[in-house]
Amino acid sequence: MKRFSRACLRALFRVRFDGRLDQAGVPTLFAANHPARLDSLLLSLFLPPGSVVVLPREELRSRWLRLALGFVPHLVADMNDPATIKKVMRLLAAGRSVVLYPEGRVFDAPSVMKVYEVPALIAAKTGVPVVPVRLRYRRGWPVRAVIRVRPPAHISAASRAVSRARRARATEQLQRLMEAAAYDERPRTTLFEAFLEAVQVQVARDSGENDEVPPGRAPEEQSEPERRQREQAPRDHVARKARRHPAEREQEGQNRRTSGVEEIPASEVG
Repeated sequence: MKRFSRACLRALFRVRFDGRLDQAGVPTLFAANHPARLDSLLLSLFLPPGSVVVLPREELRSRWLRLALGFVPHLVADMNDPATIKKVMRLLAAGRSVVLYPEGRVFDAPSVMKVYEVPALIAAKTGVPVVPVRLRYRRGWPVRAVIRVRPPAHISAASRAVSRARRARATEQLQRLMEAAAYDERPRTTLFEAFLEAVQVQVARDSGENDEVPPGRAPEEQSEPERRQREQAPRDHVARKARRHPAEREQEGQNRRTSGVEEIPASEVG
């Protein structure tokens, strides 16, 4: 059943798995980013057999996802709940690998949010290897999904330090591991190309087209129409703001003044 599901997902979403998993038979803690609700299903099928995905309860609101997860091992728990530590430690002690989302919720961005203490404490107390995992989706049809795994690492906390210091040190180590994975996964672009990508994301959010815009592809992977659209996005954004009704511009200025942000007229600059 798992092989059939994996084959269907590979064909439907064009899933690509990059990296090697050398910890065969060893309980492992997979620390993954969480750009979409589909992540739990993909990770449970493409990571080592028997891996348990820990996901928050609010993600089970989707009926189709709830039905699909019924065929794969998973645990419903929150990353900010201390009771999660004992549950996950029991799974690791039984020889099961566990997949956690240290950021706690769905967050689609190339950067890393604040990491919760619970995953770091689990890794520090059990001493199991921690494998950072990065998921990335590309727009279009068929949807392309890339799962990248990095080499395993260990998180250790100073045994002589006080409890708060140990938690802070373990959390900082896990944060650095995930940030390093995110940095290595980003395409190498110039400063101007990064600026165009940031403007494109902001334009999509301002227009309300998509609140969660996945990061763009590397320049060498883009077609000629995509590159032209990427370069035209800043100009279109400026043109749309210039065509706004004066009442809308006045309302925006009033909102800024209410929020404490003072707008300086262009005539007073310089």
